[in-house]
Amino acid sequence: MPNTADKKMLLYAFLRADSPEALPQYSQRLARQLNQFVETDARRKTVARPGGWVETDIARRMLLVIAKTIELSSIGLIYSDAGRGKSLTLQAAAAIFPGSILVRIVSGATSPYGIASLLHNAAAVKGGKTCAMQQLVLRLIDHLRDSGRAVLIDEAHRLKPEALEVIRDVHETVSASVPMTR
Repeated sequence: MPNTADKKMLLYAFLRADSPEALPQYSQRLARQLNQFVETDARRKTVARPGGWVETDIARRMLLVIAKTIELSSIGLIYSDAGRGKSLTLQAAAAIFPGSILVRIVSGATSPYGIASLLHNAAAVKGGKTCAMQQLVLRLIDHLRDSGRAVLIDEAHRLKPEALEVIRDVHETVSASVPMTR
């Protein structure tokens, strides 16, 4: 959905009589955003759901948080009791938002190297799977740059604080969206 700033810019360009050439630029951007919204909404309604996932009110709210996190290229956190469907909803989101990278934090991947390696493998980054952490992160950043892909992280509470810094570095460098569950 077009954000408020884009709507205001389109209206401003429309109302400014001295700059009619600005209108096509804003209207094209608005049209792309509307098209993306319609495609995502249609995909949400038709995409195959993970086994056992039911679109409850809570699941819809989680999908809304994930969608807004992706729209804003931000970091988001879904926090809820066990058994609420966070993991299955992330799996559904991975199907709804094409190109999303879904990783589940397991006990051996809680360190900075562990998360870098998990993300590196999940994003299908070529080469260097056993190299130093800095190289893994740099290759991941190069791979994700300008891709618009979201990084969905399940069980994020297992990460050590230093590993969260790796996620933050990737987010800040490439503006990747990072919805996480706890």
